Amino acid sequence: VMDTPLAESGIVGVAIGAALNGLRPVAEIQFVDFIYPAFNQIVSEAARHCYRTNGEYPVPMVIRAPFGGGVHGGLYHSQSVEAFFLHVPGLKVVIPSNPYDAKGLLKTAIRDDNPVLVFEGKLMYNDKGTVPEEEYTIPFGVAEIKRRGTGVALLVFGTLLTPALVVGEALGASVVNMRFVKPLDEGVVLEMASSHDLLVTVEENVIAGGAG
Repeated sequence: VMDTPLAESGIVGVAIGAALNGLRPVAEIQFVDFIYPAFNQIVSEAARHCYRTNGEYPVPMVIRAPFGGGVHGGLYHSQSVEAFFLHVPGLKVVIPSNPYDAKGLLKTAIRDDNPVLVFEGKLMYNDKGTVPEEEYTIPFGVAEIKRRGTGVALLVFGTLLTPALVVGEALGASVVNMRFVKPLDEGVVLEMASSHDLLVTVEENVIAGGAG
């Protein structure tokens, strides 16, 4: 465990170097709002190094960061930035919605040979959901259908799953825990689109241009 200065470009740069030298680092950005100083390291170096070296040097690293609102954090502690990274080849973007997912997805992310961003909704830190002590992982790119209904399907990213389930119960709607911005479970999206009249994406983001 390395305690570092709050220098995000340095934190991510050191993690990239560690990953290229045989380790599997997990870097933490204290709040995702401060990830921007490391943006070039993530996008230009971590995401592209495997391609640049024709697969010879993968970058097995994880970046964790709390994101989203709900804690009265103001403009520097309440942002959702996942859509920025959706456009970058070589990155995976994971958004757990509950403690069970957080453990299983983080373990999968650490074992992956590519850089993975794990964005953890702040409200999830207050969730008391059950987390098994035994080993388990959750495969990437596989969403979870939490409730099957008719008419409307709610595709939920992150901590809004709990209120979405309440709404889904009231509407008789299907509710899907998407888990991933990238890789997206396109199969479940197409299934919901073909069997429902309306799809609604539910996320903590700006109205236009979000991952949904």
